[in-house]
Amino acid sequence: MDKINSINFTGIKNIARAEFIRNDSTAKSISMVLSDDFRGNDLSDFYSAIEKITSNKSHYQNPIGSDLLNIECQEEKTAKRIYINGKYIEPNDKNLPLFSYIGKLTKKIASMADKEMIVNQDYIYNEADEAIVFGTKISGSLPDFLAPQQYMPNFFDRSGVKTMAKKVNNFVQKIMNNYFNV
Repeated sequence: MDKINSINFTGIKNIARAEFIRNDSTAKSISMVLSDDFRGNDLSDFYSAIEKITSNKSHYQNPIGSDLLNIECQEEKTAKRIYINGKYIEPNDKNLPLFSYIGKLTKKIASMADKEMIVNQDYIYNEADEAIVFGTKISGSLPDFLAPQQYMPNFFDRSGVKTMAKKVNNFVQKIMNNYFNV
């Protein structure tokens, strides 16, 4: 195998974003596949943050794949909630390492160069349908006349992904500001 083709330039790939309604509230989601490489240990850092808050690392593991991360922000009338792979993260002292990780990760994504944002075409048309929004198959939410080739690439638009990463980062910041009464 050609060594140039086997190099992953970042430990984050297949980053997608979505906005939708869940439980009568507006939700924003960013999903990605994490790995460790020469630029960072994104997957190990995620599990390290989890280990700081629980001894059960599998509690926050995505059932589709251990390297898949879904961050979902729900804005309800009275509260802002953040979910990691479908699990609510309560703003408290114990969970601060995970909030910190999400903040750093979303800042990293927002500042990535387009060429660093690797998106595998096989992923777009296979795994992404079930991976982009936790617990939801996107194709089941759209009209039958839309073919995956028409809508799936839109979730991976690099500019949209960076904008969503900034929104998620701001969302986390607001939760933390509220928690710390700032």
